Amino acid sequence: MLLFARIAKGTDAFTIKLNNSSPIQYCNDPVVVAPYLTISASGSISGMKVSITNGFITSEDELVYSGAVGTISGTWNATQGTMYLQPTGSANPLPSDYEKAIESIVYKNNTNAVGGPTLGNREISITLIDADYLPATQHFYRFVTKPGISWTTAKAEAESTMYFGLRGYLATVTSQAENDFIRLKTKGVGWIGASDDPTEGEWRWVTGPEGLEDNGKGQLFWQGGTVSGEYTNWNSGEPNDSPTALTHEEDYAHITYFPNNPANSYKWNDLPNRGGTGDFVPAGYLIEFGGLPVGLVVEISATLDLQVNTITLNTDEIAPICEGESVTLNQPDNNANRATYQWSPAAGLSNPTIANPVASPLTTTTYTVVATRGGCSIERDFIVDVIPKPKVDFTIDPTTCYGYSLDVAYIGDADPAISNFSWIFDKDTIASGTGPSFAMVNIPLGVAASNREITLVVTQNGCTNSHTVSNILVNPDLSLPEVNATIQCQDESFDFSVVNPNPLVKYDWNFGDGKAGTGTNTTHQYQQSGKYTIQLTATNSDNCINTVFINDMVYAAPLTAPSFSMDHSIVNNNKPTIKFSNSSTGAVNYLWDFGDGTSTSDENPTHSYAAIGHYRVLLKAMSEYNCSDTISHPVMVEFDRIFPPNAFSPNAPEPKDRVFLINAEGIISQGYRFMILSRWDDIVFEVKDEIKGWDGKMKNGSFAPAGSYLWILYYSDSLGFKHQQKGTVTLVY
Repeated sequence: MLLFARIAKGTDAFTIKLNNSSPIQYCNDPVVVAPYLTISASGSISGMKVSITNGFITSEDELVYSGAVGTISGTWNATQGTMYLQPTGSANPLPSDYEKAIESIVYKNNTNAVGGPTLGNREISITLIDADYLPATQHFYRFVTKPGISWTTAKAEAESTMYFGLRGYLATVTSQAENDFIRLKTKGVGWIGASDDPTEGEWRWVTGPEGLEDNGKGQLFWQGGTVSGEYTNWNSGEPNDSPTALTHEEDYAHITYFPNNPANSYKWNDLPNRGGTGDFVPAGYLIEFGGLPVGLVVEISATLDLQVNTITLNTDEIAPICEGESVTLNQPDNNANRATYQWSPAAGLSNPTIANPVASPLTTTTYTVVATRGGCSIERDFIVDVIPKPKVDFTIDPTTCYGYSLDVAYIGDADPAISNFSWIFDKDTIASGTGPSFAMVNIPLGVAASNREITLVVTQNGCTNSHTVSNILVNPDLSLPEVNATIQCQDESFDFSVVNPNPLVKYDWNFGDGKAGTGTNTTHQYQQSGKYTIQLTATNSDNCINTVFINDMVYAAPLTAPSFSMDHSIVNNNKPTIKFSNSSTGAVNYLWDFGDGTSTSDENPTHSYAAIGHYRVLLKAMSEYNCSDTISHPVMVEFDRIFPPNAFSPNAPEPKDRVFLINAEGIISQGYRFMILSRWDDIVFEVKDEIKGWDGKMKNGSFAPAGSYLWILYYSDSLGFKHQQKGTVTLVY
């Protein structure tokens, strides 16, 4: 932006001109902000100022005056972004002195951020020291301190004030940019040019060019709310037109200032013409210079654009990479106004036109970048050292089925003395280390999982390469088989099983007795006793075979040969004892079952039976391995005879002695016939198929005479044998 002026201040004239409209470029080093400047004035100049009026960043931007003119001193206000130039002491510098002083001012950026300065435009204004210029409105602003001044008085004073031909008026604030700018000028409660005095509730800008609108009523911006499209900055609840003495007199606008409440400061409020009390006592007014009639050019300030187009490139050296690896050059450009980049050579780069391409060179390469943003350009070399990977190989015969281990040797260009070798079988690292002893190793193939794969990883000078051989023909894994018991009796089955079976492997068994079996689980019973060696063979899908033997894995223990004899196989119930003689072989323990619910573990027992009957004596002979066999023989206990009493008395004290009864255990009622005969062979008493005794009475019911009587008994025992006995019995009273 180029701006100049020839304005009369009374009889004085002032001219400021920039002779080059091109934006100033800030790249990396401090740059002069106004190298082509012409200032002329017919009178003295009280001072000038150079301000960063738009885009100013407090923590970064700074203007520096070199002190090139001894009669002019410079003061930098880091908060406002302004360099003030004023005469030293009583000196009266010429316009050319101010030209020289301003031309020595440089802009520099103080950021320490990794990405560099904040890019973009900084608008710089050069003007007289006693007014502030806003490029957005091309007006000048000033705060006039007049404590207690009324609104109408402030309006009249402002309109009577001239600034190099520009008439003043109470400021009208019609944009956020204008509000933010004059906020910096406000030094207390200050009147501005808004009022609703003519029509209550219609707030209008009644000063300046805005006051001429709507047939002189002024620009309407508030009527119970913001008028569409207009800018307002009322404080909360304002304007409230607080009534006093039943009249509405808060008809004039001012900018608030609360020392203890910054959040509500610098906003608008309505007050009576005289102002308020406390924090509402007017401190002055804000005057705005501008709004000239059409056709009159007023330019007493010059503005220029300074573009911050700094380009930041990495300066750190790039660490060497290994062959086949990638590295990112430079850092990303995250600014909205990105620079343009051109890298060469383009080969091996992900994108040669971005800030941070990924480089994948095959050999050591120097990449050069030319970066341009606005009027700034920078060139830099990025060297990427590429360390070659070691060559890695080893050979394995693809047709051989290997056993539990395999000797492998490294083939390649790596120096074993300084290289690290890592041998990996499946996922297990078998050996790892530096030195010739690690260039050849033995791989224990039989202990790994089914994924038969060997990988060699070689690292030399920090770079790694590897070689893998898969699908190695290897004998299947085979552990020693298991059996449910290593010793069992000859007549029992052995259960054999494969440990950790592989469903893709076929298993064959040799049981050592000429018999064979298949499968992961099998059962076998030996016909002959003895110890047997078991052979298990595993065959995988590659027809690789593995075999294990277990000598004398199982022992089929022989059975015993039980045998015994008896001194009698038939005894009567009067003498029911039998002696048994054990003649078993191969046994150490015995168990006898006599068939009557009793048993013993004696080797040669003797047993007495309590009742007549047929019995089977069983002998179980057991070996030291608890192998056993049994043998049995029958025995019989017969009924001998009955021994009845030879006298009885119906008058005996004991009821059981009052009846003559012939009976014994083993006699059954069927076939039982009992008769009592007198000396003349007359039948005195008789029962059939009923076991019943004689009570001494005759058939007529009277007691028989005392004396001797003959009895005859026919009966059968429980074994089915028939018997006959007779004798005499004496009847006494």
